[in-house]
Formats: sequence, C-alpha cells, structure tokens
Amino acid sequence: AAVAGLRAGAAEMAASGSESGEGARALDDAAVALRGASCEPCSGREGSALAPLQPEEVRRALEEALPLWKLVQGGNAIQREFVAKTWADAAGFFNKMSEVAEREGHHPDFALENYRHVRVTLTTHALGTLTVNDLRLAAKIDAIKVTYSPKWLREQQSTA
Repeated sequence: AAVAGLRAGAAEMAASGSESGEGARALDDAAVALRGASCEPCSGREGSALAPLQPEEVRRALEEALPLWKLVQGGNAIQREFVAKTWADAAGFFNKMSEVAEREGHHPDFALENYRHVRVTLTTHALGTLTVNDLRLAAKIDAIKVTYSPKWLREQQSTA
C-alpha cells in the first residue's frame, strides 16, 4: 500500500504544543516520512505508475500524519483551512507554498477569503482523486511556517 510505511504524524501539531512526548515525536516522524519523498509524475492515463489511494489509506494518513487536513469532494480531495494573522502572512504562505508546488510539479487549488482566511485543496487533477502525491504535498505544506491569527489559534485549542 502507498502509505503502509507511515508512522503516526504531523509535525505542525507537535510544534504547536498540542501533542507532547512520545506522541509528538511519532507525529513528527510520519510527517517527515511524507515530506522526505518527492511527488511522482502523473500522466493521467491508464497505466500511470501513480495509482489512486484506497479510502482506508487516506483515512489512516489523515489520522496518523495529516490531522490538519479533512476529506472533501466526496473523498476525492483533502483540504486544510486556517486564518493568518495578517493579509501579508497569508500572502507569504501562498508564495512559499507555490515554490514547494512548483518544485514538486504538483499544484494545489487555494483561496484567500476575507483577507486572511486561507483554504488549500489537494487532489491529483489528472486522475480526479487522491494519490500519494497529495499526501506528500500536504506534509510539505504543513512544514511551511505560518503566523496564525491568535484568535483563531485560541478557538482551535478550545475545540480540540
């Protein structure tokens, strides 16, 4: 399976202080494993080496390595949302994310609403569903430093 080697993870959750000790290290390890692999070329045609992920693989990856992401579009995409501290912080995030996406050759859909509300959606457009490339890019996006809105952070911590 494409994500069979994953351990529990998400570096951002560990860094935010919402996890500690062994759990934080395990979360970081899984995200590091995803970030360490490059996205694979996808032709979008039958016979491509890049295969759609099974729902169980996606569920496990989200739970173990990418807890900031949720399934959307009937399970064919994953999405992450947050509120940046300022418009410049949101724009800076988009610039850094664009550099990563270009380097990987895998491009997310993204939006900025209400001048600070960021939404990033990942799917393998050529196949119309999720592949390991989406998980890898999500982990790389999670590694981008973001200055969050303090109010948004408090709200996230109170619902956790």
